[in-house]
Amino acid sequence: MDKFNSPLIPYILDMLSRQPQLCTTKDELIDNIKDIILEEHIGSFGSLKRAVEFALEVGVNLGVISLTNERVRMPFNFRKTRPKFKVPSGIRITPRLGRRVVKQRMPKTAAKGIKKKKAGRKNQKKRR
Repeated sequence: MDKFNSPLIPYILDMLSRQPQLCTTKDELIDNIKDIILEEHIGSFGSLKRAVEFALEVGVNLGVISLTNERVRMPFNFRKTRPKFKVPSGIRITPRLGRRVVKQRMPKTAAKGIKKKKAGRKNQKKRR
């Protein structure tokens, strides 16, 4: 088996992301993942426990899973946190001023390759 590839890693990360503290034990992980995993993912390992242990080892090698005292956890937290410093509020731009600035930056000439419509009968010269 490739030491950097395991078909169970996406399932494990999904289970961990659903936990409130982003961590769980190996036994809880195996119990939760048992119903989801297909037999083809387990076949080369012989048992679900071996497959999960190998996937955890691969996850640790890749740095996406952390193992501490039989707890499996994600080593990072994507939850929303308050910023450590507040961005100072600058000059407030009104929508009207914003539209005016955008209009000034828009090109005033027609794009190349676009032909204008021909004038109607009123504007055409009569041929005699």
